Amino acid sequence: MFVLRPARLIILLLFVFLPGAPFAQQGPATKEPTPSTPSVPTTPVAPKIVPRPGDFPAPDFRRPPREIQSIFLSGNVMREDGSPPPFGTIIELDCGTFKTREASVGPNGYFGFQYGGAQRFSSIVPDASEGNGYINDADMIYWNPMKSSADSRVETTTPLHLRLSGCDLRAQIAGYRSSSITLNATNLTRVNTLGTIIVYPLERVRGTVVSAASLLVPGKAKDLLKRARKALEKGNDREGEALLREALAGYEAYGEAWLELGKLQQQRRRYPEARAAYGRAIAADALYVPPYVALGWLEALEQRWAEAADIIEKALDLDPVSFTEAYYLSAMAHYNVGDYDRAGKRAEQTILRDSTHQFPKIHLVQANLFSLQRDAEAADEAMRLYLRYAPDAPEAEQVRARLENRRAVSPEKR
Repeated sequence: MFVLRPARLIILLLFVFLPGAPFAQQGPATKEPTPSTPSVPTTPVAPKIVPRPGDFPAPDFRRPPREIQSIFLSGNVMREDGSPPPFGTIIELDCGTFKTREASVGPNGYFGFQYGGAQRFSSIVPDASEGNGYINDADMIYWNPMKSSADSRVETTTPLHLRLSGCDLRAQIAGYRSSSITLNATNLTRVNTLGTIIVYPLERVRGTVVSAASLLVPGKAKDLLKRARKALEKGNDREGEALLREALAGYEAYGEAWLELGKLQQQRRRYPEARAAYGRAIAADALYVPPYVALGWLEALEQRWAEAADIIEKALDLDPVSFTEAYYLSAMAHYNVGDYDRAGKRAEQTILRDSTHQFPKIHLVQANLFSLQRDAEAADEAMRLYLRYAPDAPEAEQVRARLENRRAVSPEKR
């Protein structure tokens, strides 16, 4: 008969009762774009979560070590109404210097693929026209006959998560345009669930990110705008403004130059001049979306919420794909004018698109909306999500205190 010796018993007990490590903490929250994220009305908040005394420190999987050979990426694709995308939708990885087709999307909208590693795992279905020679391994796409061997060594020795940082994932299907998910090295782990990509019929995307009217701009005016941007990047505002005005004097209907002038005036807190410049940019090219979004930020900054809601809805009508910040602004504006149904819809759309958590305050908007509906549980969860993505934000302590106060109140009184 087998006898368990004392030494073995001690080891077994240590193994069985060893406390588990807490989950790895989230990466640092991305700051919301400046200037001027409008403030959200005061809202409730959750207790700070601290490790138990017996817990071990969580291992840092946010920065995979150099020896990690593969990273798994997965997510979902859907149409605007929530239905699955058309059959044949492909996931494309765009890293600027190269693009690769990584996986086909399943009938329920799911996709998943492995980046790196000797054993390729994905659900790619190559087109019949491409034959069997289609290169589908992202590591192999780095090859370029014009590169030196030194360049190749740098690429093959760079850790996978750094190679992927800044790359965009989007869906490709004829007749549709897709939103994208930007990968961030700080947030990548060995296994990643990235969120949702949304596809829109091309007729739904009439607006442009680059002004088509710029094709008509004389070369001299284009050169002046380029020089103005360089001067502004270096902090030479006076020189930049002079160059912008010279470009506009040479070609008055230069929407991109008006946009840059508007940003400069807004930075100087010359809001009427900034508003006028954005208006001129829109007049120069009514399909050029960036000045609509810039004007929306300005109206929100001055708490002209009705005007902000109106202009930002025009931006989203022109281009529902390219500007996650427009959904965030729309939610803020509609909340502040009392259109809570529209605010709730836009808040959900923001969260669905904001895979990198650029706009954590959207969870405070949701918390307020849930509080108005007397859904205390959902409001508390929304505040916890805010703290998860913005633990060091100026409002974080206020939110924590509010959550602690709410927890002290009995459920019947909440």
